[in-house]
Amino acid sequence: DISGSLPTDWVATEYTGSTIASSNAVNAEGEYVLAITSTVLANGGGEAIHNKYKAVAGSETYSYRMYYWASVANISSKIELIWYDVSKAQISVTTIINTTNTPTAATALKGQATAPANARFVRTKVIGGVPGAGAAVGTIYFDGLDLFRAVSNAQIMPDAVAQINIAASSVGQGEIKRATANQSLSIGATGDGEITPPGGDYTHNWFAGGTRGSYAFSQYQWVSWGTRTDSSPNVVQFCNTDNSSSTAYLRSSYFQASPPYSLGYGEIPLFIQVLLDKTTLEVLGTCAAPDPAWAYHGPHNLHPVDGVIQRAVGLWGENISELVAQDRAATIEKLRQAKQIKSNSRLLQKAREDYAFTVDEKNIDMDQVPHLFNSFDPNKHVVVMLDPCSSLTEELAISDEFTGGEYNISRLLHDGRFVIDNTPLSVNRTPAGVLTVGYKWKNTGG
Repeated sequence: DISGSLPTDWVATEYTGSTIASSNAVNAEGEYVLAITSTVLANGGGEAIHNKYKAVAGSETYSYRMYYWASVANISSKIELIWYDVSKAQISVTTIINTTNTPTAATALKGQATAPANARFVRTKVIGGVPGAGAAVGTIYFDGLDLFRAVSNAQIMPDAVAQINIAASSVGQGEIKRATANQSLSIGATGDGEITPPGGDYTHNWFAGGTRGSYAFSQYQWVSWGTRTDSSPNVVQFCNTDNSSSTAYLRSSYFQASPPYSLGYGEIPLFIQVLLDKTTLEVLGTCAAPDPAWAYHGPHNLHPVDGVIQRAVGLWGENISELVAQDRAATIEKLRQAKQIKSNSRLLQKAREDYAFTVDEKNIDMDQVPHLFNSFDPNKHVVVMLDPCSSLTEELAISDEFTGGEYNISRLLHDGRFVIDNTPLSVNRTPAGVLTVGYKWKNTGG
């Protein structure tokens, strides 16, 4: 709404020695910005208020967005929403930002504000160079003002966007299931370590932290997501800069593979694996996730879309680069077919029906990737899987899903809240080198 040599739809008040004008020397949205320049710190720059009264409804929430920035550091600025009643008498003011150090790069200021119950109109007011505030003078730029009623989840009708309305190459939210995993690793004084998230390349978010004793602390010099030089799966790396050992914790979210899973004695709600010291049986690392270690880290992709498409065209579990070297034309043709299936909802649905994974196929890489403990040394460690079909495992799975991580299984294991049996269970199948054992709450017998 700002163009030409003067601000359009703004009423400007210049403080002594200041100037207010439109400028196209810099911009963040469109061609022109509102520029308020101060020359004397005590006087400030000036203020501008939007001339139009925007109609609002009382008690409704409104979203706002505006770009603002400064020519140099330490210049003050302020943005306000002024609410009015039906007669356009001022009711109150909501301060969006009031800073003595406006950012020097164009910054999008976004948020929400709720109108007073008797509000019927609102106007926006900006101040560039608040008198006596900040430590420098110069120009404050404002650009791209938007103010609109926010839409809550309750206002969105169920099935407002049907699957048929979604582009053929897209996947509806109902077809995507997100899962979370809790992991941990004990790291020695001034040492480092790494944790491989179960979701692999399908991991889309993770949170990391550390503890010493019963206190949370921040002693990790760096926590990073990267690929190791030996081409192993993506890992989260930790460096402990403290002079005492600690435990690193990781909670990650990922797009789930193809549950349910079974090892021949019932559906498994949660895979809980523990890295133990072979001599002391101290818990050194944990991994608790709805999907097993091998679901995303073996050569066979178990993703319900990507993996199914690979099966449909004959690429499942194959090394694409090796196939290209053997017969480039044939491999490229299979990749073209895969792309066609992925971009056509009808073909994709047929592929998912015709090539659904069997229980045996879901476990095809189990012995190749029995666990995700990269520091495992068979001479020093033992890996156990806690009885995956016990009532306690079901309890922990439900608790973790509906408490958002407050019921942290990894932390419970490191805190010694469980008694882990040292006698392997007699089960139909277990990952290579991993012992399946029973466990129970400590001191409860349950």
